[in-house]
Amino acid sequence: MKIKLIENGKMPVRMTNGACAFDCWARAYEPIPEFRQIRYWLGFSLEVPEGFAALLMPRSSICKTSMRMTNGVGLIDRDYRGEVSAVFDVIGDGNLLYGVGERVAQMIIVPAPMFQLEQV
Repeated sequence: MKIKLIENGKMPVRMTNGACAFDCWARAYEPIPEFRQIRYWLGFSLEVPEGFAALLMPRSSICKTSMRMTNGVGLIDRDYRGEVSAVFDVIGDGNLLYGVGERVAQMIIVPAPMFQLEQV
């Protein structure tokens, strides 16, 4: 799968031989105060192969923060070419947040068969 790093971006990495997901690091973030959210820019764009999709999920360390991933799981379609980002809702007092350079999400590549729906 082709990955293009953005300035200050870091390549997603499987941290152990048994890991099925790639850890993703925060290159930068921007607060979205009107929705009590934070968008973390992950520092890469990708070209998901035909027949697959990428899913972005929170890491288990999210339980140590005052956040939850806004969509629960983010879907990256194979035709998306922009920088990948993860958006989190700020909950509670909002004092425990990820910082730039920290692992903030994980990405897994899954089969996504393409077919047409037929109304019957």
